[in-house]
Amino acid sequence: MLRLGSTKGAIDEYLKCGLNDDRCTSFQTADALWSLFQPVERALGPPSWSAFPCGSRTLYSRNILHCVPLLLSHFPLADHMVFGPERLFDSTGRREDNEIHTVYWWWNTQELMPRGETVVPLLFAYDQTHLINLAREKTAWPVYPSICNLTKDFGRQCSKCACVLVAILPISQNNPKDGKMHRSWCDAIEHILKPIAERDIAGLGYEWDCADGKIGRCYLILVAWIADHQEHVILARIINRLCPICEIPQTKIGHKLSIRVVGVKDRDPKSYQQALERGNSADAEYLGSIGLQVEKNSFWRFPLCNVYRLWQPEGFHLLHLGILTTIMDWLVRYLQQPKVLGRFNDPLKLIQPYPGL
Repeated sequence: MLRLGSTKGAIDEYLKCGLNDDRCTSFQTADALWSLFQPVERALGPPSWSAFPCGSRTLYSRNILHCVPLLLSHFPLADHMVFGPERLFDSTGRREDNEIHTVYWWWNTQELMPRGETVVPLLFAYDQTHLINLAREKTAWPVYPSICNLTKDFGRQCSKCACVLVAILPISQNNPKDGKMHRSWCDAIEHILKPIAERDIAGLGYEWDCADGKIGRCYLILVAWIADHQEHVILARIINRLCPICEIPQTKIGHKLSIRVVGVKDRDPKSYQQALERGNSADAEYLGSIGLQVEKNSFWRFPLCNVYRLWQPEGFHLLHLGILTTIMDWLVRYLQQPKVLGRFNDPLKLIQPYPGL
């Protein structure tokens, strides 16, 4: 009725007459019906949560294999979901890569799968969240997975519920420099993603219902992780203030764009894993020289996943805050010039006071 453009009054009149000639006693208006739906959590509820000891804290998590099918089969998302790679071209014949299903990565990955299988790229996002000041557990890291089968314009809207809360990571109070925080984080992440780790891409996938009404054999591949730089440092198991993508030394970070740093390689998980397995002092010294924690990274065993490429540009921290910081720095320097600050403050003094401002 909402899609047909019916007014709220017409919906109320319809509900008062009853559904299918049966008078309804639990609700008679659209507001009453909506109030019944609001406290209901979509498909998942309190029984879906489980507790897992993580160091001195407790990790609360859901099964990732229950959360992904929920998104994949959610019918309201069907019009905004794709299940295979596509090639898009503009009016001049040039190829467009504006969605993940249009880039070469999906085409190359699809060739590694059995014919007719469905690739489900996983995108995770998390950030430190302040809870309360009056309790011991003041902050936590909620983890939200989503699927890249959704178009980006739809999936990034908070009101569309295109992600599901899968875990709440506890924050350790240990000093990050001693490595304990890194280990507790990775233990928690490994527990959350254990069902999809080391999945054979040449084997059988998961048979799940899809939003288009068909049953697909799906393969989960971790492709992106949206987080702050500090979280990516922990995921990559590197020393703070180093680049999680390449092996550039800390002294070379921040170089001018016109200066090319020669001899800097991208981080390679396979070479790191081989060096760690050899276990000699030379390899340990090499891993330490590039800022890597001399410990095994749990993400190394995920199929078709490069933990050092999970970093993705994030609009809020990299663009909005970055642009705002740059503009404010320029504005402060400009106002510090003689007689400029007075011309800026005089118009503000003419504004009448307003309660609450």
